[in-house]
Amino acid sequence: MTFRKLLAEIIPEALLLPEEFDDALMGYTDQDETKVAIYSAEKVVEALQQDGLSYEDAYEYYEFNIAGAYMGRNTPLFLHAENP
Repeated sequence: MTFRKLLAEIIPEALLLPEEFDDALMGYTDQDETKVAIYSAEKVVEALQQDGLSYEDAYEYYEFNIAGAYMGRNTPLFLHAENP
């Protein structure tokens, strides 16, 4: 069973990004009594770069169209992690 399918069973109301971002899927959390999916922001940007976008264009697209999109109370969260 894929992690996506497992999350879909645990939190069927969660809004998951398209399958091309499954490598960025990290888990879920409770937010205001609602379970929401968590994605790695960096891996989402990397997935966009695989579609041929430069880093700058991929990050801009991510910020405006993905992270900036409010889809209701089940909108996913995006984790930004710093590497030491």
